[in-house]
Amino acid sequence: MRYVTIKQALERAARMKIDENTDMLALPVCDLVALTLYETANNPGRDDRGASRANFARRMIFDRMVGTRRTGSHPAVRAANALEIKDLGGAG
Repeated sequence: MRYVTIKQALERAARMKIDENTDMLALPVCDLVALTLYETANNPGRDDRGASRANFARRMIFDRMVGTRRTGSHPAVRAANALEIKDLGGAG
């Protein structure tokens, strides 16, 4: 088995077509976990617990596919803001 990142497994599961003829036991574990995560996110239960699980699964997928960021900052703003320190001591 080759090394597969979480992002690669989620991308493969999003492209995968599953029908009744698919042998689920022949799939790698990473694909099964990613498919289960997508199924949980896309088919929430009717109760509060199912909705909570679906939101948690959606958040996990979003964080792994897009990435997390610092609270209160936009990723594009972080690179644009820079601090320039000038030498005020006169040495130099």
